[in-house]
Amino acid sequence: MRNFVKPSLFMASLVVLAGIAAGPASAAVINVTPTSLNGWSFSNLDNAPNTNASGGFEVGPSSPPLGIGSAQFLVNNAASSETLTQIFSSSVAVSSFANLSYATFVTTSTLGSGSAPTLQFDLFKGTTYGGRLVFDPGLLGTVVDNVWQNWDATGTSAAWTLSKSHTLFGDNCYLNTGNYCTFAQASALLDRNSFLAVDNLFKAGSGQPTFDGNVDAYTINATTYNFDPAAAAVPEPLTISLFAAGLVGAGAIRRRKSKKA
Repeated sequence: MRNFVKPSLFMASLVVLAGIAAGPASAAVINVTPTSLNGWSFSNLDNAPNTNASGGFEVGPSSPPLGIGSAQFLVNNAASSETLTQIFSSSVAVSSFANLSYATFVTTSTLGSGSAPTLQFDLFKGTTYGGRLVFDPGLLGTVVDNVWQNWDATGTSAAWTLSKSHTLFGDNCYLNTGNYCTFAQASALLDRNSFLAVDNLFKAGSGQPTFDGNVDAYTINATTYNFDPAAAAVPEPLTISLFAAGLVGAGAIRRRKSKKA
């Protein structure tokens, strides 16, 4: 007489294993490398003669939060700066950013404002330029050199400012008044005044006489950007291995039952 695993038991095993393979939804990770920039580009804003600011990708430093490397910013004069920018396909409300976070590593800087690369958004109301909305980790006073630090820009920290917007928004979130804002306060102000973001960028320099720092693992909503000097090999997902192992186990159960019969 033939013996077999009961269909209900076998199908239940497949359902459980399929659930493990699918796993919970996670943010999409996009690799940004010299040969695949995915909309990002470096820009040298070297306003001082005979000085230099540059940007690129490097391995490390230390152990980056994603991949093998990160985006590097080098500035050698207080009048210079370097940016890494991505232009949006269409302008968007700043309040639509439910998640903004990134990691920084600072090798050389001057403590204070700008002591780590800042996250910024260019703002427009129609054709009227409203300056930039800036998240500045240096305003928190917790930047530490030679270690990777993670910044939750949409959290409750008051480290957002509006640059070049004093005449448009008064003293609200204005850097020179020390009236820094949380993300919720700044985005609400921009919504009330109908200003939209047209791009996002990281910036280093502009007041830092010497700067050497890095950025990695930038998350905006459900997308995470991994800045790397080269595309990293993608390992076999653990969940697929678990699923395959589960199928092998199911086959073993069938064989044991057959032997017992």
